[in-house]
Amino acid sequence: MSIEELKSRLSGAEAYVLGNEAVARGAVEAGVWVASCYPGTPSSEISDTLSELSKYFDFEFEYSANEKVAAEVAAGVAIAGGKSMVVFKGAGFFVASDALFHLVYSGISGSMVIVACDEPGLHSSADETDLRLMGRVGYLPTLVPSNPIEAKEMTIEAFSLSEKLKQPVMLRLTSRVCQQRGFIELGSVPGNENHTIDWDCDKPWWQQFVLVPATCRPGRLRSIEAMAVAGEICETSTFTKITKVDSDIGILTCGVVHGYALEALNLLNVKASVFKVGMSFPLPEKKLKEFIQGLDQLFVVEEVEPYLELYVRALAKDVNPNIQIFGKDNGYFPLPFEYDTSVVVKAMAKALQLRVPIEYDKIEERSKALQEIVFPRPPVLCAGCPHRASAYAARRATKGKAVYVQDVGCYALASPPPINVGDIELCMGTSVGVSCGLNYIVDKPIVSVIGDSTFFHSGMPGLVNAVYNEVNFTLLVLDNGATGMTGFQPNPATGIRGGDKPGKKVIIEDVVKGMGVEDLKIVDSYDIKALRAAVKDSVAFEGVSVIVSRRKCAMLIISDSKEKGVALPVYRVDPDKCNGCWLCITGFGCPPIEKVGEVAGIVAENCMGCGVCAQLCPSKAIVEVK
Repeated sequence: MSIEELKSRLSGAEAYVLGNEAVARGAVEAGVWVASCYPGTPSSEISDTLSELSKYFDFEFEYSANEKVAAEVAAGVAIAGGKSMVVFKGAGFFVASDALFHLVYSGISGSMVIVACDEPGLHSSADETDLRLMGRVGYLPTLVPSNPIEAKEMTIEAFSLSEKLKQPVMLRLTSRVCQQRGFIELGSVPGNENHTIDWDCDKPWWQQFVLVPATCRPGRLRSIEAMAVAGEICETSTFTKITKVDSDIGILTCGVVHGYALEALNLLNVKASVFKVGMSFPLPEKKLKEFIQGLDQLFVVEEVEPYLELYVRALAKDVNPNIQIFGKDNGYFPLPFEYDTSVVVKAMAKALQLRVPIEYDKIEERSKALQEIVFPRPPVLCAGCPHRASAYAARRATKGKAVYVQDVGCYALASPPPINVGDIELCMGTSVGVSCGLNYIVDKPIVSVIGDSTFFHSGMPGLVNAVYNEVNFTLLVLDNGATGMTGFQPNPATGIRGGDKPGKKVIIEDVVKGMGVEDLKIVDSYDIKALRAAVKDSVAFEGVSVIVSRRKCAMLIISDSKEKGVALPVYRVDPDKCNGCWLCITGFGCPPIEKVGEVAGIVAENCMGCGVCAQLCPSKAIVEVK
């Protein structure tokens, strides 16, 4: 197990880990004092590993309410003189950016590393961001690893660089680096350090850390000076790797695509010098100029935005105006989605007028052929998921004649057929705010859906707004006791903190009452009859109505039953009673239920015994096996 390897204090030992786990180990070896996060794919294993390692090493770990709070926690530590790290997915950077961009102006006393993980290809994210650009916009030195070894080494270097500059430093990963496995060498771990700061109460801290225009002006100059220093460091960084060969062709790469570029050169039997960027901001401008001076052709291989391409085109105008640059701007490389070796091979073959190797020539046709014979399996809610029951009851109670506003979480999977509860879903916490806007112009009932973790993340401000402005809609808060979509991390509603430490459990209905909501109901998610009645009553209420639908996540129910040795209920279909209406399949969409001839049947090993289907069956054909 990676955790068993990563908790070792033996220097020189090897561990086979994910890129995410390598980042966590790098933070431990760098001597992090406090790490905070809001979990999100593809970054989740970083925070989960740090949470586990906090049990064995001398640092604090926190699952924060949202990314902005997580950044503020890390900022507080770094301002006071400690070492901190904050972790989130790419979209989380924008939630935290308000705090981060201001922190650049104040600077810090200690060190702070921002770990942000982009996801080219949108496998589990709703946006395809490129945070290399945000490093430039926010004056954040940005390191970009291409494999687990670099992920660990750059994490350690990020702490060191932040300490030198007295500025936060960003480590930007992509999903293929996060989930890539490789061997890393374990280094020594600091021990018995004093993580308490003797705060000098007589020091005029406000002159630097109270951000008003008078202090921001010198702060702005400080940040510019820090980036000049970072630029000089970048020129001599070991993470800037240049491989020169006798060729007039060059390749400029950054991140995981470096490996794809090397494979493409080998497959096409092409010799080229390769410039691998390790720090995307500031860029090593002097070395880049030297690299492109003697080239006739340059391939810029990078995912998502043409960040390096635009920069090197500007440099080329001064040092080598006749160089041919092949990139996204002239259509040789695609702008959207993640790359693989075939993308690079095809682009280079096209530019150099070479034949594409046979294994890559028909790859798109073979992919389409496979899609035709492979049974499509879109993402679905798990068997026994309480969210399915809640959404089903909401639609039945409103007879489908309502606007359903979803939020970010597992429950958004109830949007497609057969449940059809989800007309709009924007981003974290916006189901409530969007419903406030719909209230002004839509003449149908509005049912808003949000999960427990998302409610605490960013749903509360929208609910305050709704109460204050006396809008009219029903908010369905689905409390399943976990941040389920990203790996079952705890949240304020669970009473568990990072490192499995006990915390103060925040009761959702108490918060709702404190916000001034007058119509509040708490219902068991598996009780369809009570849920339908609650939704029907709440929709009829004039004003903001909140229903807390509560039932533990089905996956947690299963794991708890195994741990306690308690058998789950078992259900079957009585074929003599089933009339083949198929409501359980075409209406409710329960995965373990299938058609068996003219009647329904339950695949027992896939059923977790929630019993909701038995409540819905009009012929009472689904019964519990005693």
